[in-house]
Amino acid sequence: MADHVLLSDISNGTYLKLAIARRGERPKETAHYACNTLEGFKTSIRDFLDAQGNPRLTGAAISAAGWERGGIIQLPNHGFSIDRADKRGFLNTQRINLVNDFVAKALAIPRTRRG
Repeated sequence: MADHVLLSDISNGTYLKLAIARRGERPKETAHYACNTLEGFKTSIRDFLDAQGNPRLTGAAISAAGWERGGIIQLPNHGFSIDRADKRGFLNTQRINLVNDFVAKALAIPRTRRG
């Protein structure tokens, strides 16, 4: 059963942060990739998933410094856009969430634990 979720943050202008989490769990490891093109974005994700044993995904969440409109999020720091429909095919999963990076951080606050 596919129970992995790909977590992606491309809000910084120079790199992409990736993680895999099982449903209901925190990610165990993260990776950073240099990324400033759409092809670099896809290559980084392919390489990361290969390194993780190519888990079947339940879904993916992509956080970016931009706003989603009509299934597309423009990336002002990168000069390209991410299309939900394209990523569904690329990742072989229907559940793709495109979220503004500031909103993603705000949503995470109630789930953070004091260290």
